[in-house]
Amino acid sequence: SGGDYVNASKLHLEVIKVRKVLHLVPTIPAIFEVLRFRGIDVGIPKPPLRSLSGKEVELLRDELLRLGVLR
Repeated sequence: SGGDYVNASKLHLEVIKVRKVLHLVPTIPAIFEVLRFRGIDVGIPKPPLRSLSGKEVELLRDELLRLGVLR
């Protein structure tokens, strides 16, 4: 029961940063794009959702790269 709380706390703060980035654009389509960035083709969001615009995809990619989440 002596977990690594310091490391867990640091990781949790990183997750919060990523979640904030995902909320800069419509969230579910953002998840589709993140999967696509990782090489997983999940198709396109079904209505009433929409795909992200090119500008939104660029913003998402740039922010995730800035955080070091993507390579």
